[in-house]
Amino acid sequence: MSLLKQVILLIAVLVVTVCLQPINSTAHILSQTADTSAVEVRLPSEQQLDTYSQQNAFDYSQEAVANESFISKVLRWLFSWFGDIMQNPTAAIIFEIAAYLIFISLLILLIQQYFKGNLADMMTKNKVHNGLPATKEAGPLVFDELNALINKAIEQNRYRDAICHLYRRSLKQLAEAGHITWKKDKTNRDYLYELSTENMRSLFQDITRYYEYAEYGHFPFDQELFGTVHQRFKQLHKLISDQN
Repeated sequence: MSLLKQVILLIAVLVVTVCLQPINSTAHILSQTADTSAVEVRLPSEQQLDTYSQQNAFDYSQEAVANESFISKVLRWLFSWFGDIMQNPTAAIIFEIAAYLIFISLLILLIQQYFKGNLADMMTKNKVHNGLPATKEAGPLVFDELNALINKAIEQNRYRDAICHLYRRSLKQLAEAGHITWKKDKTNRDYLYELSTENMRSLFQDITRYYEYAEYGHFPFDQELFGTVHQRFKQLHKLISDQN
């Protein structure tokens, strides 16, 4: 597991631990022994009550809202009902646990999507249409056409375009050799997990990263760097040929 994924898992564990702290605190409060000490009740005199009743600050009377709409009545009833439920300690804990379970479930779902590569692909729109990545030239091409595009891009020093065409050719080679299955809306990460050998997965992961840099990251490739990248494509091509 990569360092980045280990850090994400550690953050997830810390978040879950922090979220569960209020639940533990509430349970601790409920488990405490009730206070049975005597309570001294002090009542104000009639004169004090009359004095206070004349002050606006102690006027607690509520006037009915005129022409209250049906929606307002429903909302007021819901808020009142929810408030009554939350006054019950057991119900409050149930609602609290439910809220945290929903949050944890969403967090786990996001982590799973990241590990599968779908989250990163959605963020970069790295979708594969008709079995080919969304490069500038749409539609599947035969090997001769792809080879011509690759050679032309290299001759014109358009190394980013050359990497995109090399990647499309690699996908076609893998599919025709039976290592992957083309399918509409599959991601490049989906193809990665279809590969059966570690060496092939490692090479495909490398060329996928270079392709994403070239197609979506607009990373500048010079002749020297392209030579290194091109060598990885050649290694994958040789590995595919050797296993057939």
